[in-house]
Amino acid sequence: MIVPQYNGFLARPNAAELAGHVERLLTDERTYLRMARRCLDMRDALSYERWRTAVAEALEECGLIDRRFRAEAFAAAGSDGVAAGAGPSRPDVWTSLSR
Repeated sequence: MIVPQYNGFLARPNAAELAGHVERLLTDERTYLRMARRCLDMRDALSYERWRTAVAEALEECGLIDRRFRAEAFAAAGSDGVAAGAGPSRPDVWTSLSR
């Protein structure tokens, strides 16, 4: 996610404007380093792992899932965070959510 002037620039689709932003990053080391650091901060703040944990905690607090279900779901998730066969066709998942 780009936040203009915070972690990047938005440019109209023309070469001159894009070149101006690239030139600024190449010639202004302070801006380059600040935006690079902020890009990494945004990556961490918006990571799938952080989102998944926050949603699971919120669902637990609301009583929609329990810790056992959360642990099982996280263990079943692959490296992409998606459980094999997860989705509406898995009635066990939806049954657990509705308890």
